[in-house]
Amino acid sequence: MKVFDPRFYGKLTTSNFFDDGNFIGIDIEASAISSNSYPIEVGWYSKTIKGSVLIKPIDIWLSEGHWCKYSEKHCHGISKNLLSKNGLDIDTVAIKLNDIFQNNVVVSDIVQFDGIWLTQLFEKARVAPSFTLIGELELRGFRTRIGTLPIKSMDEVITKLNEKTHRALPDAKWLFDKNS
Repeated sequence: MKVFDPRFYGKLTTSNFFDDGNFIGIDIEASAISSNSYPIEVGWYSKTIKGSVLIKPIDIWLSEGHWCKYSEKHCHGISKNLLSKNGLDIDTVAIKLNDIFQNNVVVSDIVQFDGIWLTQLFEKARVAPSFTLIGELELRGFRTRIGTLPIKSMDEVITKLNEKTHRALPDAKWLFDKNS
């Protein structure tokens, strides 16, 4: 039940993705950057929808997963206590994401990480994803093929790179703005 399927790469066409500039950008914050990290926040942004949700870690993630205290303090600022108090359970999050994204193509800046964390979420919740996750490179490749890739100056690109905050909603907005 992978959310990101690399076999989809290169199969984006005008029949399965309408590039009117209104794609949905997604970002996942995680407990760490490691093989046993887990998702803690999901943020999404487009011209018409935006939002984020904290994820309450399940017991196996807390007992066997990796929590990076440095990331908690210096990157995302999300504590285990905040997740315990304000996080939604994984079933609720998976169903909410399906309701919001429906059958759309959703774009991640680093699909190799975000795809793993979304797959963990949906597998543990035992919910099938309703959407297709692609990477930013796939979006840019598709736009190049059909001639709609926005031209940005190098100064604009560097400015955008320096604006990432490491919180899910602002980072999803950053991805959207960078590619709009």
